[in-house]
Amino acid sequence: MSHLNPGTRRRLMKLPQDASVWEGDRAKLHDGLQLVQGDMPEVEDYVLWVDGTQGFVRIIETISPEAGPEAIVRALLKAIEYPHQPGHPARPKKIVVRDRQIQLYLKSIVQDLDITLEFVPELPLIDDLLEDFKSFRNQRPSDDSLKYDGLLLEKAEQLWNTAPWALMGDHQILEVEVNQWDLGTVYVSVLGNLGMEFGILAYRNLDSLKEFRIRAVAQGSMAEMEAAFLAQDCIFMNYEINERSADVILRTPRSMPYESMEPSFGSLHPLEGMRSFLHEDETIALAVILEALHRFVTKNRAKLINDQFPAITSRYKLPTPDIDGIPNPLTVKVLTRPDLASEFLEDDDEEYDDEGEELFRDDLVPENAFTGFGKATSDFLAQIKLTASHYQELEQPSKGFKTSADKVEIPTFLLQTSLVKAKAMVKMIQAMEGVQGIGFHSGDSHLMGNRPSLGLLKTKNGEVFLLGEFNEWDPEEREWLSLWEKRSKASKGHCALIIAKGNTRSSKANPSDADILAVFETKVILEEEFGFGEVEQTIVFNG
Repeated sequence: MSHLNPGTRRRLMKLPQDASVWEGDRAKLHDGLQLVQGDMPEVEDYVLWVDGTQGFVRIIETISPEAGPEAIVRALLKAIEYPHQPGHPARPKKIVVRDRQIQLYLKSIVQDLDITLEFVPELPLIDDLLEDFKSFRNQRPSDDSLKYDGLLLEKAEQLWNTAPWALMGDHQILEVEVNQWDLGTVYVSVLGNLGMEFGILAYRNLDSLKEFRIRAVAQGSMAEMEAAFLAQDCIFMNYEINERSADVILRTPRSMPYESMEPSFGSLHPLEGMRSFLHEDETIALAVILEALHRFVTKNRAKLINDQFPAITSRYKLPTPDIDGIPNPLTVKVLTRPDLASEFLEDDDEEYDDEGEELFRDDLVPENAFTGFGKATSDFLAQIKLTASHYQELEQPSKGFKTSADKVEIPTFLLQTSLVKAKAMVKMIQAMEGVQGIGFHSGDSHLMGNRPSLGLLKTKNGEVFLLGEFNEWDPEEREWLSLWEKRSKASKGHCALIIAKGNTRSSKANPSDADILAVFETKVILEEEFGFGEVEQTIVFNG
């Protein structure tokens, strides 16, 4: 049994004990319910302690799904000593729970505090509270305000195919003059240049954009970053892989067709928090912004390649729905803000300089190369050894691994691009003495509140290269990482990098034996072996 230490017990016993009865429970988020708004994958469960006599919440504590029952005790102690307003420090006369395991764990704790503990089948106050939260989070606009969703989805598909993130980093801001729907000028940041987290943020004012970047670069605690995230003033669109998509070789989002993606839309406001839907005016406005962005990138693509971001101004007459008082067509002005790009890049560089040398390089994988996970048997590798132009064998096979064991699935990482670029990659790796290992390292992407895993390759001369980013909060990408880990354990830490040509519609993600130029058998590197600590700044603002 667990007991409080004597000092804690003495301190709590000095507090008054009132006649109240508290309800306590632990629950999972469901049906879109989030007590902490934003995409915070580590915070999925919560503990509640509610004063059933006086009818108010004493504490809501968000916890990791992996947290043990001690998290419930910690929340209870906070509810006693540091309750939410209007509560005062006090011990209850009795607490009731509906989970037998919680009851068992709390038994000795509450006995130390002279609190009665009972099991009950229902907790009406907590149930009502959860239902209220659920109704609030799932509150949607009326059907009338959803009639322009089709227009917005059409523009989202169009922008996915335009792929502005292939040309622009998130620091390269576009100023879009709308002057309708309570929007004057918005400032658009394009997400996805690093190959993950695709979408746009359209800030309603420049101050909000600047303030968020300042706070993101400062990189405070997770609570501070969550506060910074929720303080943004913008409408947004984000692309996520839909549940229907599954390939033989698992893909990164950049290489996937729109049919595999699902856009989501919403709003952030310092006072309103985050909404996972848009009202009618916002829906039409975002559709117009996406159309303007599509036309601007299509027209000026040649001026934006190779990380160029010159001063460009364009005007477009865009069609709008037939609504009284709204011009049709609507004139929208789009211009680049190279001054902001320089300012943001300088701020990022100053923070980067404070942190020392670059942790890894991102110049190995060519732009628009296909990257994906897969598996290979030893028989397959033996066959490729006969046809590939370069083959690196594992120098010191892990103890227990038998190269003739055909049933062992070796995790593979595929890089597929044009013949010229594939040869250049092979030559670059050869010049660095070959591949030392492949592994994954946790990162921190503050823009949308996510924490990606970074695929990293280490060469034998000590250089480290970025292969891609994979978001653990995304169900499909989490499955990819899980499969990599399982296969790595089964192969005793044996993996392989495959470089192939033929990045065309017919051969993409499924290269033939003749397409494979090189195979580098190597070992799996554990996260701590990189010696980086938590990787943050390099991932957030990289043009």
